[in-house]
Amino acid sequence: MFNKTMNFLKKTAKRAASSQRLKSMALMLLVGTGAVMAQNSAGDYSAGTTALTTVTQEIALVSNHTQ
Repeated sequence: MFNKTMNFLKKTAKRAASSQRLKSMALMLLVGTGAVMAQNSAGDYSAGTTALTTVTQEIALVSNHTQ
């Protein structure tokens, strides 16, 4: 019984490790968690909002060559 359970767990782990969807989800969770922690350490949302606004404006400037 123990061997069957171990074999099942090994097969499941191998399938999960090769799944692109699971890898993508793990990466998003890791990055999202880091972003949330960084935002919370800033004390409020103004630092992140200002940075996103600046990046968006710079991308628009490069993309459209306008301000």
